[in-house]
Amino acid sequence: MKGRNTTKLLLLSILSLVLLLRAPHAYAAGATMSINPNTGSYKVGNAFSVDLVIDGKGESFNAAKATVDVSSGLQINNLILGDCQFSFITTPTTSDPSFVGAILGSSSQRCTLYTLDLTPIIPGSALITLSDASIKRYGDAKELLQSVQNGTYELTGAQGSSSQQNTITTQSSGQSGNQPASTAPPSTPGTTTLIVKAVDSDNTPIVGATVLVNPASAPSGSLSGGTDQKQEKQSMSSGQLHATTDASGIARIANVPPGIHTIEVKDHEKPISSNIVNIAGNEPIMTLGMKEQKEAFDLVRIAIIIIIILLLVGFVIIFFRNSLFKLFQRR
Repeated sequence: MKGRNTTKLLLLSILSLVLLLRAPHAYAAGATMSINPNTGSYKVGNAFSVDLVIDGKGESFNAAKATVDVSSGLQINNLILGDCQFSFITTPTTSDPSFVGAILGSSSQRCTLYTLDLTPIIPGSALITLSDASIKRYGDAKELLQSVQNGTYELTGAQGSSSQQNTITTQSSGQSGNQPASTAPPSTPGTTTLIVKAVDSDNTPIVGATVLVNPASAPSGSLSGGTDQKQEKQSMSSGQLHATTDASGIARIANVPPGIHTIEVKDHEKPISSNIVNIAGNEPIMTLGMKEQKEAFDLVRIAIIIIIILLLVGFVIIFFRNSLFKLFQRR
């Protein structure tokens, strides 16, 4: 009788864990969108980086947007896309880091949308502000955003020399100091020269990677994220453009037509990163970065699975304990 009760208790424990593993969690809407770090003091001419982080606070989301304004005292040198895997309707660039995007066929609970590499150029106070922001819950598009955290920075030191100012002027016109020496030919009117910087998970430039630009169908769901991903992949056909990254991890691709495109980065045929972007066509040069994506593991779920396996082993031992006891007695 005691053995049967123990067996029932084990089965109930396993059932409870399975339900816990599958049951959705209920959270209050408390999602945040923030600039990290959000404060700091930096000298003019000394570059630093900040991340735009979307945090669902336990809720899964699959769409977000924000208007991002950077003070004139800060020069955006690079914008490296993070691990959110957004398909962009409004693509963030070094000239305008605002964005509208959705995760197709999946969701996230916390991710870094992009990293901005910045250089202070004018002493004083500088801001990175987020406005008209939104985070949509996965499944029912409920608004999750509760608060935004802007960035406030003190820029110290003397204003740069004339040579530095010339560099800044060149960068603001789209010719980044990180561009390769061997450039692609100028794009024809109405098209864009796409400059892509590929980096690994440690932000080290990836040399010799292939950057592919494939035309794709436009997402149909705006912020709902309802586009069929299989249909997206099937629409990629002819018209593929490509280039190889140089010693700085940068590839330049000329004559990219306006529209929705899938940008893929491969290192010796190994996929590194993929994002769907919208190229408006009103910018002759568009600069963005792509970071190597690493598969994330859900440690909580792994721990639960291990516990279930241990309970199953315990159940087997208890269920067959009499047979095992007799076997050992014979020996």
